[in-house]
Amino acid sequence: MKLPESLKILVLEQKSRVDSGANTTGLITVATKDILADLTDVEPFITNRIEDICVLAPDWSKNFISRTSFPWIFSTDTPGLLGALAQKLGKNVTLETGARFEKWCRDPGKASSEDAYPVKVDFKKGDMALTAASRVLVGADGTRSAVAAAGSGLSRNKKILFAYEKALIGEPLLGDNPARTVYHLWFGSFSLGYGGWIAPNFIKGEKIIRVGYATYDTNIRAENKLDQMIAILKGKGCVKIYDEKPLIKYGGYFPVGGVLPKTAADNILLLGDAAGYCGAFSADGIKGALVSGLLAAKLIPRCLDGDRHSLGTLNALMETEAGLMSYYRRQIRYRFLWNRMHSNKTFTSLFELCEREKDSFLSQFCDAKEMRKSLLRVLLKPRHVPALTKLSVDILVDLLTGRR
Repeated sequence: MKLPESLKILVLEQKSRVDSGANTTGLITVATKDILADLTDVEPFITNRIEDICVLAPDWSKNFISRTSFPWIFSTDTPGLLGALAQKLGKNVTLETGARFEKWCRDPGKASSEDAYPVKVDFKKGDMALTAASRVLVGADGTRSAVAAAGSGLSRNKKILFAYEKALIGEPLLGDNPARTVYHLWFGSFSLGYGGWIAPNFIKGEKIIRVGYATYDTNIRAENKLDQMIAILKGKGCVKIYDEKPLIKYGGYFPVGGVLPKTAADNILLLGDAAGYCGAFSADGIKGALVSGLLAAKLIPRCLDGDRHSLGTLNALMETEAGLMSYYRRQIRYRFLWNRMHSNKTFTSLFELCEREKDSFLSQFCDAKEMRKSLLRVLLKPRHVPALTKLSVDILVDLLTGRR
């Protein structure tokens, strides 16, 4: 879309249709919405405007709400939005749906020629085994990138969370503005690694909620665990479900290890989650995917003109153009602390600490990329010393005893 029209571009999409589904809750910030608006008319695909955040304590019985006077995130019809973006592709772009990437290799005999196509890509479309030749290969294929796995010299995500989510006809019941509130669930014993969430949305005017959780444990029976969480939410009066049959259900992966050390190797480049452009704490990968793709469109022509090192400068551009590298480093610090909390008792201490700053919690939440603010700076105040001490002791007990 942003590459020169003189280039021939092949896009391999594993789904049979671009708009057939997407493994994401589809929440975007105001700044991400603005980026998308530069690519297509995004407004028809905004399905809800979220103004509040509600955090639930590990025992499910307490919560606090923080709010703004304007929408801070937006729910989207992600499949529809992807379909609209696909409609914007130029005539120089061939989109192959139902195409599964298999492997790639370099042709050493063509690597030194600027006019040759040294990268050989094998993929399958149905039962057909096909091959394409390319001058540059871009791997924008998610957390467990097949492009990264198939090539030497590229890093791979090793710290990964598994997420499972269902979309159900229903609505949340907590707070005075539940249709415009996103909910976070913090707990140790139920799901270490991230926690759970409830995101209200609308499909054709009907109220739905997307309920999910994420964890390091990929061996759990994901759907059964999620059903347990939904049953507890119903029993505690947190949600009302009108139809138990999910409209959508899916599992997926996202990286929480930070930006990978090697995201480019000569004429091969990783983007989005494949490169680790995802908040290690808040698991927000949409903006990183968009920004890395747009900046790569500036670098690829330079690579094709003979600048072999241009693709390797993407990380630097991610910082100077969007401040994202600093954001990802701060997220790693949050992840480091979060990973040391293992018990409901410790997460309760964190909940009580954050509740003290509920009025400013949302404006600082997860170190907002656009405002570059820090939740830690809000919490590290003299008046919170007793609560901070309690949290520190609980973390130490978790580490020493293995308490859950």
